Amino acid sequence: MRGISTKEDWGWAIGKGSVLVMVSRKSCAECVALLESEQDFQVDRVCTIDLDEPGGFDIREKIPWLWNEVDVLPFWRIFIDGREYGTARGGDLGRVRLMIEESLESHHLRNS
Repeated sequence: MRGISTKEDWGWAIGKGSVLVMVSRKSCAECVALLESEQDFQVDRVCTIDLDEPGGFDIREKIPWLWNEVDVLPFWRIFIDGREYGTARGGDLGRVRLMIEESLESHHLRNS
């Protein structure tokens, strides 16, 4: 998983293909466990935004949904070709995988 801490990182992460973004904190035990595990989410990239990182505050100013929507950690959002498709909250990986599946299907239908 690649960390996102700058506007440039953000642009790279969501630019092309499918990317799953996980928002976390070091104080979130579930987040730490997920970061240490080797999960295959069937997306092109998995990236993290660690709100405890020094750049975390700066990136929150550039990405409004970090302020407005992140209420549970881990917080997951999928982007496909730069467009936001789905969100999941918490550590239920079944829910995260379903969100990914539904988002990829929606993208495929939209672009068929």
